Amino acid sequence: MHSVRDMAATLSEAVGDMTRSLVVDLRSVAFMDSTALGALARAGEQLRNQGRSLGLVVSPGQVSDLLASSGLADRFDVLSGLPGSAGGSTQGPAAAV
Repeated sequence: MHSVRDMAATLSEAVGDMTRSLVVDLRSVAFMDSTALGALARAGEQLRNQGRSLGLVVSPGQVSDLLASSGLADRFDVLSGLPGSAGGSTQGPAAAV
């Protein structure tokens, strides 16, 4: 995805799929601004309202630093790898975005 608008639309569609957990792989993201973080936070809030959570797969760097400095890291399931792979874990089937 190349824009926040695309990401928000994809997240909205995925939030509507009540049959899966949602995991967003951000390992290849070199830079994220507050607009993108806001889109993730909104999707996370929608999922919490449904009794679900949003998993974020992150690597050390700008994105993980942004999550920590914003105080929003605890609103997500922060993972080091995709569910089912070495280093990643979550419950239930996951839709990776």
